[in-house]
Amino acid sequence: MTTTERKTDKKMEGPRTTSEVIRIKPQQFIHVLDNNTGVTRLEVGPQTITLRDHERLILKPEPMIIVPPRYYCVVANPLLRDEDAQPIADQHGQIRLRYGDLEIRFAQDPFPLYPNEKLVGDLTLPVLLGRGVSKAENIAIESTGQATAEARAKEYS
Repeated sequence: MTTTERKTDKKMEGPRTTSEVIRIKPQQFIHVLDNNTGVTRLEVGPQTITLRDHERLILKPEPMIIVPPRYYCVVANPLLRDEDAQPIADQHGQIRLRYGDLEIRFAQDPFPLYPNEKLVGDLTLPVLLGRGVSKAENIAIESTGQATAEARAKEYS
């Protein structure tokens, strides 16, 4: 086994000498960098793409993010959307992002991550509190294993 076979990084590196054909299956996506414009674009399957000489595959085919019912995920650097919930692009075609922001996405159709968007953590079940229980009491119960008098005093309805 060579070192390139052991490499688990999903980003592609190094120059190419021939055109590359990429087959994207349904529910998969890739990122392609256009070296002429400097724009990284998203391509969603199913489709077959032949990269031109000035294009480079940045992200190998990845499965779309599927958030099941009652779960949520957190996306860092989410994209900007217009009134119709469509991504906003700049004059060069690069999708605009809200750098430094976090977006919580709930159960929805499978979605790809646009270039520079990042999935923070794993899919998570939300914490459900009982009626009349405060978040402070819940945290105290989780950390000590039992409710404390101070936490009980912070109850609200």
